Amino acid sequence: MQAKHDSWITKNDITSKLPKAVKRAKEQAAAADRSKQSSIEPHLQTGAPLKECVIQYSDTLFRDAAIEWLVATDQVRSTFLKPDVYYVY
Repeated sequence: MQAKHDSWITKNDITSKLPKAVKRAKEQAAAADRSKQSSIEPHLQTGAPLKECVIQYSDTLFRDAAIEWLVATDQVRSTFLKPDVYYVY
């Protein structure tokens, strides 16, 4: 009986909702998912090497970046209340 059902399902391109068929379909889908990415190699792209970009250091740029970070993280008031900070600025 099961063989007739399976052949009828296959012939008519229907998805079976019988418990064993659903379980088998889930196992096949899981196996297919596992085989899709077994390593990261296929997802890496090779291209032109990146150009090295060196940003010159200056006290002004560092000070501006520090102030921007303090404002962005809402630490301005607590930072400027510390006596050590007056020496830096």
